[in-house]
Formats: sequence, structure tokens, C-alpha cells
Amino acid sequence: NNPLRIIVSSKNTPLYGLAKYLHDIINKSVPRPDSQIINSAQVVERLNGRRLDDNFKLISLDVISLFTNVPLDLAIDSLVNRWDYIGTNCQIPQDEFLMAVRFVLNST
Repeated sequence: NNPLRIIVSSKNTPLYGLAKYLHDIINKSVPRPDSQIINSAQVVERLNGRRLDDNFKLISLDVISLFTNVPLDLAIDSLVNRWDYIGTNCQIPQDEFLMAVRFVLNST
């Protein structure tokens, strides 16, 4: 039960440029959730001065191959549901944007 996946760099390829373009639009468009944690220093900062119940447990979850485990339809639905945000920073129509996302995700 140890799945293997070949890692191939796509940096400096046409697909990389398209993926970066789409990522940049999504990244600057969709608001960050209040629960987002960037690193362990931010966890310490947020918990500083708080009293935690003795039964309270902190856990750390490592994410492995997150993007390859997200079903394509779920990713597309998430973008459609957030199009009001994305569309304000995107110069191409929604259907073309989603087609490009499908192309990138199906090519990885």
C-alpha cells in the first residue's frame, strides 16, 4: 500500500505558465478563511494568552499529495461557487477559465 507517483518538474513549460496564471487569479481573488494557519509560529501567536482545557488536544496533520486527491468535479464546483470573487480579477469568461483549470488538473 505504498503508491508511487513520478514527480516531473513542469517549471518553465507552457503548462507551468498557464497553471501559475490560474493560481495567481484564484489566490488573489478568494478570501482566506479565518482558520487558515500559515506556519507553526502563527499557531503559537494565536494560542498565546489563551487558556486551554486539560482535555483539549492539539494535533498536526501532514498533507500528502493534496491536489492529486481532490476530485476534479469538486475542484470545479468550488471555483464555480466562488466565481463572484474570481470573476472580478479574471479577464476571461468563466467557461474558458474552467476549461483551462480542467486542462491543467488533467495534465498533472
